[in-house]
Amino acid sequence: MEVRRYAVVFENAGADGWGAYVPDLPGCTAGGATFEEAVRSVQKSIELWLAHAAQCGEHIPEPTTQALTLSVAV
Repeated sequence: MEVRRYAVVFENAGADGWGAYVPDLPGCTAGGATFEEAVRSVQKSIELWLAHAAQCGEHIPEPTTQALTLSVAV
């Protein structure tokens, strides 16, 4: 089995918790009340997205998005 590493973007929604999306997998989103919950939720969403694509014979995109956190003086 091949292992791929997809970039995930997490956004803090304040009192509404956390949202997450996977840029390389259109429509693959998730959320949670806490960051940890959002991580678990988006992991499951990725697995379901990939399983559905494979079941339907659809192309599974290669991971191409990269993320980097930069420090800047303010």
